[in-house]
Amino acid sequence: MEVILYFKTKIFLMRKFYCLLFLTLSTLFTMAQKKDTLYQKEWKEVENLVFSQGLSRSALDKVNVIYKMAKAKGKQPQVIKTLLYRMNLETEHEEKSINKEIGFLKTEVNTTKDAVAKSILYSLIAQKYYDHFNNYRWQLYNRSNTVNFKKEDIDTWSVNDFHKEITYWYEQSLTEATALRQTAIDEYNSILTVYNTKDQRPTIYDLLAQRALNYFMSDETYIDQPAYAFTIVDKAALGNMETFTTHTFSTKDTLSNKWKALLLFQDLIRFHKQKNDEAALIDVNLQRIEYAKNNGTIANEDSLYYDAVKENTMLFASNRNVAQAWYLLASWHNEKAAQYNPLKDTTYRWEYVKAIEICNQFLPLKDSTEGHYNMYNLFQNIQAKNIDLTTEQVNVPNLPFRTLVKYKNVSTLYYRIIKVTKTVTDALAKAANSELHESEFAVTPKLPFVKQGEINVPTTGDYQEHSVEIKLDGLYAGKYYLLASSSPTFAQDSKLALSTFYVSNISYVNNGSHYFVLDRTTGQPLKNAIVKVWQNLYKQQTRTYELIQTEEDTTDQNGYFKLTINHKTYNNFRLQIQYEKDELFLDNEQYIYPLSYSTSDGMDDKSEEEYEALNARAYFFTDRSIYRPGQTVYFKMLATTKDKTTKKQKLITQLPKEDYYFRLTDVNGKLVDSVLIKLNEYGTFAGSFKLPLNVLTGNFTLLADYF
Repeated sequence: MEVILYFKTKIFLMRKFYCLLFLTLSTLFTMAQKKDTLYQKEWKEVENLVFSQGLSRSALDKVNVIYKMAKAKGKQPQVIKTLLYRMNLETEHEEKSINKEIGFLKTEVNTTKDAVAKSILYSLIAQKYYDHFNNYRWQLYNRSNTVNFKKEDIDTWSVNDFHKEITYWYEQSLTEATALRQTAIDEYNSILTVYNTKDQRPTIYDLLAQRALNYFMSDETYIDQPAYAFTIVDKAALGNMETFTTHTFSTKDTLSNKWKALLLFQDLIRFHKQKNDEAALIDVNLQRIEYAKNNGTIANEDSLYYDAVKENTMLFASNRNVAQAWYLLASWHNEKAAQYNPLKDTTYRWEYVKAIEICNQFLPLKDSTEGHYNMYNLFQNIQAKNIDLTTEQVNVPNLPFRTLVKYKNVSTLYYRIIKVTKTVTDALAKAANSELHESEFAVTPKLPFVKQGEINVPTTGDYQEHSVEIKLDGLYAGKYYLLASSSPTFAQDSKLALSTFYVSNISYVNNGSHYFVLDRTTGQPLKNAIVKVWQNLYKQQTRTYELIQTEEDTTDQNGYFKLTINHKTYNNFRLQIQYEKDELFLDNEQYIYPLSYSTSDGMDDKSEEEYEALNARAYFFTDRSIYRPGQTVYFKMLATTKDKTTKKQKLITQLPKEDYYFRLTDVNGKLVDSVLIKLNEYGTFAGSFKLPLNVLTGNFTLLADYF
């Protein structure tokens, strides 16, 4: 059961059955009419004045008439309802004042003799304080406890002042426990909207206790924390119901909200256990268990939590509401399954299977409890298909290349390779700019493709994500999309994945605005390669950004060129490099940062040898970006430095000594292997390492001496 009180100015959600307080007057009227039977004619007149005629002041006058009628006849639910409307309607004509609203509620408390109505008003006052605190919390946490304090002016209060008042009024709302426990929730239907069933919140005491818990569990704290601040470390907090309810949680920190929350949980569990309210007992006990686990530092809390939840499935096996406990157990296995790592820890590999087995016990049943819906969603999530593609950004023309496929709950992978042409980009742009704003997945399955195929990937039945490398045949130079699907028709309701990659034998490295264009296979410089620079520039005429070519250059015999983009401002750009019949035009942008106005690099006092050593740079190229333990890493290195006289980049073809090494280290900096560096006339060096089986993916570093 979800209970909604009509007296809040913003939504504050905790979990399923907590009180949700509505935001707008339109919601107040729309929802209230479903439950009102008393003064129904009068309330319809109020609604008509507000929504049909826009006469909120006249509506306020009518509400005041209803208030007097209800007050005279002792109809407390209707009295409280009018108070809620009055506070909302009055803000239409005057500035909202927390001091006035609190004073208004306190005045009503003083004229109310009914214990239940008074308790509800206490809870309303506490909520008003709490709302105001949340609205100004960052200002309040920077406010001194004593500066400009005025007890009668809430706007001068400190954090501690607010917490003291909020706690006081929530505790006051529960002092008449006997009367509240004897008052069924139905008696206040005129200010409540009840969803599902009333089983979990059968009395007004449950409603007000949950509102107090909402605050106590929020982990709000006083600024002045004692050295003996209460923490949840006692195993009894995660014990079975008997252990928890009979345990004494002792502390000197009696202002602690955590301590108060545990005591209130004990009280609620005892109450419903005595009344044999199984639905309410299951709900509040599970709420207690989750709270203790999430807010405590308890030894062996993981296993204690599991046992405490499981106790509910045994004690209340025949109660339909115990489905929530089964869901929490399935969710526990689901969380464990997420810790599975095929290269590090396989302990929890089959936990998804255990979660599915629990869900399968309940999903065939026709039910409408929260636990049943939660299990259905968990079941769907575990069984959901997923495909993720990782392809080297640039691959060598006419040579096979690899793609890493991560997949979940997929047995066959269907793929298409689409060459990106102007027709393709125009089709994607048109779809994106259409009224439907179609995604790329709605368009790419309809595009012409140059190759397609299917691959059966290993199936394991563990519902875990796995990865496999697939081989794709060589392609001509160009830009491509790799589209993968779990369906042979590439239907939109199947799982789709898209990866962009390029095929080119062109590569380049740079240091600032200094670039070297190289052959991707041999590492040799490419002479007379044409380099075009493109920038997204704002066009005043069209008031849009357009991709415009801003400069063009040709590489020298070393494959070198220098950008002439304005270095006094930040600039982003794309490079289009053409060499013979090959072209490399990446989508990703590069950046040029402002340079100092001084042309000196501060090293003019260095010798030529020292200068070149300090400016030496090594650029590494590996044959792939993804490796597995035991595989061989093939690499190339390009060595450059700066000429002291010209300040221009140049290749390093010979190092000062012959005992410099290229080193491979693991994640802890431990040397794995080393290779002696021997540079050729092009300033390049090629070598290889074999990764040991105990070196995990991504956990190694390439280093070169001298650089």
